[in-house]
Amino acid sequence: MSLESNGVERTDYPWKKCVVEYSSMTIDEEEYRKTAKSDPLWANVKSIKEKHPMIWEVYNSQVTELVKEEEKVWESEETKKKPYCRFYNDRAYIVLCWHKAAITFIHDLHIWVSKHCSSQDYKLATIKAEQLNLFLDEKPILHREIQLEESDTFHTYFKVEVRRKPKDKSEAKTKYDKCCLLQFHEEEAGLKGKKKQWMVERKFLQGNLCSDDVFVIMNEYFMYLWEGKKSIKEEKDAAEEYIRQKERASTLRFKSVVRDSFEDKDHPAYHLFPTKGKTYKATPDNTPKNPIKRLYYLTNNNGKLLNRAIEDTRTICKSNLTSNCIYLLDTESQLYVWIGSEVSYQERCRALFVAENFLMEEYPKDVDGKFHQPINKPITLVNEENPYLFFDRALMR
Repeated sequence: MSLESNGVERTDYPWKKCVVEYSSMTIDEEEYRKTAKSDPLWANVKSIKEKHPMIWEVYNSQVTELVKEEEKVWESEETKKKPYCRFYNDRAYIVLCWHKAAITFIHDLHIWVSKHCSSQDYKLATIKAEQLNLFLDEKPILHREIQLEESDTFHTYFKVEVRRKPKDKSEAKTKYDKCCLLQFHEEEAGLKGKKKQWMVERKFLQGNLCSDDVFVIMNEYFMYLWEGKKSIKEEKDAAEEYIRQKERASTLRFKSVVRDSFEDKDHPAYHLFPTKGKTYKATPDNTPKNPIKRLYYLTNNNGKLLNRAIEDTRTICKSNLTSNCIYLLDTESQLYVWIGSEVSYQERCRALFVAENFLMEEYPKDVDGKFHQPINKPITLVNEENPYLFFDRALMR
């Protein structure tokens, strides 16, 4: 696919419409640097000494720094408890975090994109993230995260809470507006001993219940805990903790546990759902499994981006990566973009969008019934001069 073509347009992810258009943009590096250094959005960045994340919300072409009202929001590492951080499914976010490595600090800079984020907001988020990158002298490791597809690194900061976009005032009201269906999902992270945890608000349909997870079903008066047959104890614990907090903070009351079984098929909780409407049915994943690790060229020997990624058939090792090229390392759970130190700024800025195009061509369809979609796997940009441990480990596996 040519970079100048219309590319692969995915109407179910509005923000992806801008990917190809943006990948052929012209970038004025000096203008970017000048704007970055004077932008008031970054006024608090270098004064922060803690490792707590800083978050900016991008919505309706506006960028707003989110300030936590209470310091207690970020639990201490000693408590081993992470808070939920709320994201809405119609916006983009920029998340900056620090962690200590040897004698220096490493910056991780994340662009978090919701499924229903507009292409304009996604563009703005990438522009602002690049300006923040320049403000920090290009030291951060840049990550592109999609709703429910976040990297292991992202989940070390907090548990991810995803809420449906608030209903517009002009939209018709229904009796289900005060009902809510929350999914609790947990899985092992690639990092040893770490967990990835989500609380996701789903459309209020009975068909959205799935046996792998635990759900909280609620209306304006009562809450029910629905246990999937294949759910795990940690998911139930998280849902129960949410219910306890809700009871303390509101007039809502817990009613009962609903088993994912034939015996409970007529449980009153099911009567809360609309009798008609689209339900969610899982379909078998018949797509061929992608090899765990593949390396691709993104540039020619002169450092210019190619029209498409070309597989590198040599032995995959770091010594084969050259400073005037950009490479893609596609793994089962993550896509890495390695950028040589001699690659121009113009090509480096476009690398993210070319990587996006690669995923859309390599994994053209979503698979119904799967919590994760390969087309949306996280992307991490690694500069040669800023070594990244997780990329090195992925190369060696």
